[in-house]
Parts: sequence; structure tokens; C-alpha cells
Amino acid sequence: MRPLALAAAGLLASCAGNPNLPGPATWVSGHVAYRERMALPADAEVRVMLVDASRRDSADAAVADTVIRPDGRQVPLPFVLRFDPRRIDQRHEYAIRATITIAGRPAFITPTLVKVVTRDHPNMVDLMLARVQEPSN
Repeated sequence: MRPLALAAAGLLASCAGNPNLPGPATWVSGHVAYRERMALPADAEVRVMLVDASRRDSADAAVADTVIRPDGRQVPLPFVLRFDPRRIDQRHEYAIRATITIAGRPAFITPTLVKVVTRDHPNMVDLMLARVQEPSN
């Protein structure tokens, strides 16, 4: 039993030093999807943001964000959003938001607050986006 425990400890130690593996509390990952039966066009972009949900101006001040170009892939689209843990205040709540734009205009958005990272909230989430309603004229 002891050789197995030593091998497991060695494997964990080698993974801990691997810069390609996301470490705890430095990333949020998951998938972005929507329910509508439509394919993403070639010009679609997905933006995923980590925001401080404790602040009123959270939409304006992202802690981290990334843009994904699907390049022909369809939903659900995977994402990994890395962030600087020094920008996280453990007393605050953080949320993940996503927007899919088509031809530069928002087509789908995260309809609810999806809390992540602090206060026992997960680092892995699946986001179900809602269609943006066109303004009626």
C-alpha cells in the first residue's frame, strides 16, 4: 500500500508544478449554450466575464474576461476563464456572465446571476443564455 501512496503523492506533486493545468481559485470553466434551434453564424463571438457582483458597477468592471470565436463550432461551447486571485476579495460575491454577439450585436445573454468562486460557489458552471429581444418600433 505504501508504494501506491508514494506514487500518488508524486503524481500530485508533478501536477501542482505544471503551469498548463489551472490551479484552484484561479479559473472558472464550463459551457455556454442556448435553447433556440439555430446555428451560430461565422461572425459570432462569445464573451465570458467574471464580475464582482457586490458592486453596483459590476457590468463595467470585469475582474477577467475572454472572447471565444466559435469558428464553425456550435453550442455548447466550452470556456476556461483564468483570473488573477489577487483581484478577488473573499468578502465579496462574484458572478460569471456571457454574451453571444452576432454581427456585432448582442443576440444571447446570461439571464440570471450565476455566482462563482467565493463563499463556496463553484468554479465550474454551465450557462444557459437567453435570446435578446429586439426592440419593437
